Amino acid sequence: MKVFISWSGVRSQHVAEIFKVWLKCVLQASDPWVSTQDIESGSLWFTEIGNQLSETSIGIICLTKENKDKPWILFEAGALTKGLSTSRVIPFLVDLMPQDLMPPLSQLNATSPDKTGLYALAKTINLQLKEGQLTSEVFARVFETYWPQFEADFAKVLNETPEPEKVESRKDKDILSEILLTVRGFDKRIRQLEKIDPTVTISNAEFNTFKQSDLEIYLNEIIKHHFEITGSIPEVGILLNLIDNDIKKFFRKDVMDNTVKNVLANFKLGTKRKYPGTTQI
Repeated sequence: MKVFISWSGVRSQHVAEIFKVWLKCVLQASDPWVSTQDIESGSLWFTEIGNQLSETSIGIICLTKENKDKPWILFEAGALTKGLSTSRVIPFLVDLMPQDLMPPLSQLNATSPDKTGLYALAKTINLQLKEGQLTSEVFARVFETYWPQFEADFAKVLNETPEPEKVESRKDKDILSEILLTVRGFDKRIRQLEKIDPTVTISNAEFNTFKQSDLEIYLNEIIKHHFEITGSIPEVGILLNLIDNDIKKFFRKDVMDNTVKNVLANFKLGTKRKYPGTTQI
């Protein structure tokens, strides 16, 4: 199974190369591919990427402070998302945090270069293997064997490549605008799920099949997106402000308030288990 690894710039290239070797050691049935040239180097890249994408199952984009806003990295990300589902296009955050990304890259499920992030990434690739897929027990052991090598090689790359200029922090207004746009997208999907014409003004009666479980899923999506963009979990008041007014009207205030508190508490608990070292919960 081919894994397309995208890069641009010196630091990004070195990370792509060590990840290629490491992945092949962990998952021998995988076929990681790294371009032989920087994607900014000219028209030959178009032929190269076109030939590779036709056989690609997963695309990984090695993002750095230096390349995250470069037109070419955005173009290649777009080319990957057209050929693959968004769940199979994964930004690898070399020296960035999720909140440093702007759309369209921020809409993808990014991975951090720590042990937890790399384990999840390798596991995703393993599950996509049609042949040679490792069992969960074998995969865990193989990962533990090769993780120290990646950790050492990655640290060496960071030490030996020039430190880019400090990444400009996104403005709160930009972050909130993106969250609101995403929430509106959730609203539209809910309407479609309930077979409601999204061009028609929604009344309370049209939500007569909108269950408590649907509300919990809806809230979890909002919280998850807020966490991925800002690196923090929203407070109760902020979350309530992000909920569509038509959905609020369908539920009693006490039910809505209790559901919001319960979903937030469960999300915080799950996040602490997944990221035990985080301080932003």
